[in-house]
Amino acid sequence: MIFFYRQINSLNILIALCLFTSIVLTVQVIGNKQKLVRHSVAALGAKNVMRASYGILYAGLSDVDKDVRGLAVSQSKVYEEYFLASKNRSKQSIDTLRQYILQQKATFPDFSLRLDSAGMMTNVLQDSLASYYKFCDLIVDQIYLNNTEAVKTMIGFDRGMNPWRTWQKLDIYLAKLEADLEKKTYDEYGQSNLIITTLIGIVLFLCIPTGILIRRKILSAERARKEMIGRLEQTNRDYLYNNQSEQQDHANSETTINETIVGLKEASKFVTALSENNFQEIWSGFTEDARQANANTLAGQLHKLRESLITSKNDEARRNWSNEGLAKFSLLVRNYQHSIEELSFEVIKFLVKYVNANQGGLFLVKLSEECLELTGCYAYNRKKFLSKKINFGEGLVGQAFLEKEKIELTEVSPNYMQITSGLGEATPGYLIIIPFVYNDAVEAVIEVACFKRLDIAEIQFLEKAGEIVGSAINSVRASLSIHRAFEEGQLKTEALRSQEEEMRQNMEELSSTQEEMMRKELEYVRQINDLERRLQINVSTNNL
Repeated sequence: MIFFYRQINSLNILIALCLFTSIVLTVQVIGNKQKLVRHSVAALGAKNVMRASYGILYAGLSDVDKDVRGLAVSQSKVYEEYFLASKNRSKQSIDTLRQYILQQKATFPDFSLRLDSAGMMTNVLQDSLASYYKFCDLIVDQIYLNNTEAVKTMIGFDRGMNPWRTWQKLDIYLAKLEADLEKKTYDEYGQSNLIITTLIGIVLFLCIPTGILIRRKILSAERARKEMIGRLEQTNRDYLYNNQSEQQDHANSETTINETIVGLKEASKFVTALSENNFQEIWSGFTEDARQANANTLAGQLHKLRESLITSKNDEARRNWSNEGLAKFSLLVRNYQHSIEELSFEVIKFLVKYVNANQGGLFLVKLSEECLELTGCYAYNRKKFLSKKINFGEGLVGQAFLEKEKIELTEVSPNYMQITSGLGEATPGYLIIIPFVYNDAVEAVIEVACFKRLDIAEIQFLEKAGEIVGSAINSVRASLSIHRAFEEGQLKTEALRSQEEEMRQNMEELSSTQEEMMRKELEYVRQINDLERRLQINVSTNNL
């Protein structure tokens, strides 16, 4: 036993060493790949830098010299275009070189100082080229002025040597810098290769004793495997799926493993189907006989979950159906609140069609007559024109009004109601009467008949719709009452206005009469005064 444990410990140590060395080797291989990439990037960067450097001289400065001389000799516009293009190429090459230097600085921070120096030398070269190109522009101006002597003198100065010497210094510096950069990355790559070779040797050295110990351990593991297969088969029966078959030989593990795989696939397929709202999936081989044996297994629980999800989905569908119907119904009620007759017909039409009934009627409460009047009737997609009044407490409709409770009938007498269509008449198999209550007062009663029984969701929908209709009818009645009061007030106002106009005319006539009497009275007084004056005059005359 002690020897066995020593073997196990030695095997674990060797395996740990192999794993550790393998991990180190893997990390080193990854690092070696990165170093190879680093070397490749350095080599490519060197080529780009030197290509951009040569472009400054050979695709820029050299061509500018030739183009200026060609323009001086021929004075052709073509050479001026070449001259401008050469200057642009030179500037582009400098920008490209500066961009490559910045890229290398970001990739190789250990060369940043030397790359900064290269960048500063590039700036100096750019300034030198700019100065020389300005001088060339002056030469071009003199060429177009036909000042041949000045052109010869200026060309003889050979100002292009200054930027050429500056470029030569930069080129030598860049060649040395890029060579050092390539050499360093290549040395790093070679050193990494050496480390990888050493690690491979160590792994091979450790694998031989490890293989011997693994072989011994495999033999002992085989015995444990048979025991594990037996436990796996029992676990499948207890927790995954019990197919009620006979126990298998533990030595034949393939059958048990295949059953486990099949069970897990069935479970995965079942769960996937449930996640996609596919509730038709059935566990292969799962019958009603196997349901009791799998009451606590995964297969049995998944079937219970499916049934629960089906119930939840149906409940959600009913809620959505009810909410959508109530939303449409509320909009319909708002659109027809101007008339109780139109509202009654549209309400009963909508409700009968939405619950797939066959016939329905809406009875409005008339307190003044103490009766229920049929104001809307709908059957088989047609509007029915019927006139019917039911006293309070009379029949099922009147009873529902008094008790404020719905009435359901699953057996309807042929004498009570007949559903009529183009094919004939038939007695409905189901009848429901629901009072529409608002503020504890019944505003209307609905009677719906159909051949099939309404489920709970449809009945609840009718009850909720009744609350909306009760409120709407109450509002319409209040609106009509206000409208009638308003019309009566207008009639009274018109009557008062007519009386007021008549009184005004009488007052005007009376005022005219008074004015006429006052005028006649004044005239009478004046005549008396005149008569008195005449008498006085006559008396005076007689006295004389």
